[in-house]
Amino acid sequence: MAEALELQYRIFTYKLQEAITEDRKEIFFAILKDISPQSRTRISCQKIQGRSSFFVAVQLGRIDFVTFFINECSIDINELSTFEYSSGEREVTPLWIAVYNNDLEMVKLLVENEADVNATMEGGSTPVLVGCQTDAIEIVEYLAENGADFDLPDDNGITCLRESLDNEELCKFVVTKVADKNYHHPRQFPIIHCAINLKQESVVKLLIEAGCNAHDTDFDGNDALKFAAIQPHSEIVECIVSSGCFEKAHVIDSYELLSGSLFDKEKTEEGLSYMRKAMKLRFEDPENPILKTERERALVFSGIEEPKTMEDIEKMSKYGDDLRVQSLLVRERVLGPEHPDTLYKVLTYGMMLSYDKDYASALTILGYTYEVFLKKNGPLHDMVVYSMSQRIRLLYEIVKEYLSDDFPCPTEEILKAFDQLVEMIKNFYKLKMEDENVLVKNKKTYNTVLNMTLEVLYLIGHLKLNYDEDEMFGKSMNKLNQISPRNLFKQSLLHIAYITDAKNTRAVKLPGRQNWHPYLTEVFLQNGSDVNDRDVFKDTPLQSYLKNNGISPVSRTVVSSLLRHGAHIDSFNVHGDSALSMMRDQGYSICEIDYMTLKCLAARAIVAYNIQVPGYIPDDVYDFINVRINVKDRPPVIGDEDTSIQE
Repeated sequence: MAEALELQYRIFTYKLQEAITEDRKEIFFAILKDISPQSRTRISCQKIQGRSSFFVAVQLGRIDFVTFFINECSIDINELSTFEYSSGEREVTPLWIAVYNNDLEMVKLLVENEADVNATMEGGSTPVLVGCQTDAIEIVEYLAENGADFDLPDDNGITCLRESLDNEELCKFVVTKVADKNYHHPRQFPIIHCAINLKQESVVKLLIEAGCNAHDTDFDGNDALKFAAIQPHSEIVECIVSSGCFEKAHVIDSYELLSGSLFDKEKTEEGLSYMRKAMKLRFEDPENPILKTERERALVFSGIEEPKTMEDIEKMSKYGDDLRVQSLLVRERVLGPEHPDTLYKVLTYGMMLSYDKDYASALTILGYTYEVFLKKNGPLHDMVVYSMSQRIRLLYEIVKEYLSDDFPCPTEEILKAFDQLVEMIKNFYKLKMEDENVLVKNKKTYNTVLNMTLEVLYLIGHLKLNYDEDEMFGKSMNKLNQISPRNLFKQSLLHIAYITDAKNTRAVKLPGRQNWHPYLTEVFLQNGSDVNDRDVFKDTPLQSYLKNNGISPVSRTVVSSLLRHGAHIDSFNVHGDSALSMMRDQGYSICEIDYMTLKCLAARAIVAYNIQVPGYIPDDVYDFINVRINVKDRPPVIGDEDTSIQE
């Protein structure tokens, strides 16, 4: 009986929502007029796909229906319903959806009937917050008259003031209603910085006049004046300066910072005008000049000075390259050598020099930025990896010229880059001891470092190392072998080399990219890498190579090298394929006895005849036997060897 009644209610609700959607008043009132008050309430509040009939009426702006629901159906005016929008769903009140739709008449009707103007939705949003987001000024003013709280942030720290910044008229009203004008979530920029970023000069002025703190700093330590200078927004800089919030020395530094930012945007004349303006202010009082704060220069800028007089500025203005360097010097002095903007601009300058083929200077600068990024952020940071990738790009360009012409080769720099990559990998594994999931969380960064390591090894394969260089390289390779890095599929660097197509690497820049696999094979095997290492698929490097590369003269060279260094041909992977069967399937002609030892034959005999193995033999002997068992046919001889494939 109860189930039948519930079904009847759902049918009535469906018909009612259909009538509301189609604005069919005769059907709407026919359904609700002649039933009991309890049934009306039940049908009005019954939800179809998360929405009550009352909510549907509000959402569609059906004033007559909403009025009837309120007066005749005893509905809960603040009941949440599901609202679908582009990025998902959320539970909201009828008042929230009325504000969202900018339906002032509906908002007034709901508020007059005791809708909660400060009700918090899923995600922390409030009616007044969505009103600010949609620039519904009249509704925001009406909600303010009825007790709306303008200081309530949502779960992401978004506030009414923040959402009103791109609308001066709205912001002018909201700022008078906000108690804490400087509130911002720890993961967000200060309010003034947001207005600067939106290029809203008038709003910046409004915020400062209303009491917002221009000295509040962002994640990088930039106050509002420095932040505007970095952008660069000249008008906003002048607006903040005119407010009198900052001391003269700070204003001068900010003008110079602005000039450097303008030089970067190729606004040379405007940049020079601000440099002159700053210099004039420094010596405005000849008796008490405001001199530049001395800071120890990075080695890449040693011997270069900033202008100290107007005459210096005029001399410098004739040389565009000097202006670019001056912008870097100003940033280093005003922001600091480790400031992200300083480092990024120095890195960009190094890249520009590399494109101009000033290789020596570019290598020095890119090496400097890598070391500072690493010191400041640790090995997992994107900019550490990016600065290293730019160095490798440059090294490839230099080696390309070295191979095609009588060009000096930066062997020491290449070996240094390789050792730094090994240290990065080592640091990854140190972090893994603290957090075993660190490589999973930073999979993209870690894989990029492994791939860059292979690219540098390939470069080294083109070099003629002297005794000292060979010793340096050997030490780095020894460290790498001790770490034995693997990706998330437990694949060694040799595995990764074999599944990587040279055309997807920087190897394409050099002649003979078909030698990618032979070069790397020799480098790894001659320096002690395990030729029978196995990944999560139980593939050895030989099996991995055969899976990813067809038969060719180059592949014969690689396979021959692996076999010569002792690669097993009779070990099975999880798919039941041995290296021997894979080679024969591809057309290799091979006499298996040539690549078998007595130990191999003994292990195969144990497997073939199911000979019992005593429990006191070493684990490595068990492993030697187990790899020769096709796990698709029978289990290992001992233990629970994991043959599952895990991501």
